[in-house]
Amino acid sequence: MARKSSSVFYLRKYAETNAGTAATANIDISAYIDTLKGNVLRINQVWFEWTSDDGSPIDTADVGVDATTSAGGQLCTETQTALQPLTNTSLIAKHQIYLATDNQSGTNNLITYHEDRSMNPADFDDGFLVANDNIQLLVQDSPSPHTFANPVRCSVILECEQVKMSAADAQAILLSQAIG
Repeated sequence: MARKSSSVFYLRKYAETNAGTAATANIDISAYIDTLKGNVLRINQVWFEWTSDDGSPIDTADVGVDATTSAGGQLCTETQTALQPLTNTSLIAKHQIYLATDNQSGTNNLITYHEDRSMNPADFDDGFLVANDNIQLLVQDSPSPHTFANPVRCSVILECEQVKMSAADAQAILLSQAIG
């Protein structure tokens, strides 16, 4: 696959948790994609950030008293309704957080904060090639009774570049991502 790339640019989006149900935000990349001409998008890296819904750091009020919760965020080339396993061919990147509070001392301390990056285009030598017109950001927190006490925001930044290749190669990438 011969590839010629453009300058690097960045795309940004966020979505907020919604009491245990999936919430989504779409990133329209149709301006960069034309598989008939061999134009696709290469995502070199994705950064995830988890904050309170106002953009401030997550605190114990977001988690709840004596609570454990978790949330996951993912980027996919196809529309999803829930978090997907790594075997889904439309999955671009995936990130989870796990939190717990303890009110034993009466001060409700955050005792656990763990992040897990399951997949990121930076893990691949040549990034992740996208031939679809849309990228979906999906976030979902744990089901009740382990949902966040307040909505939590998942923000992403995608480092991208437009790539030129043969039309046949671009269409093969499009087909492979649609078989998720």
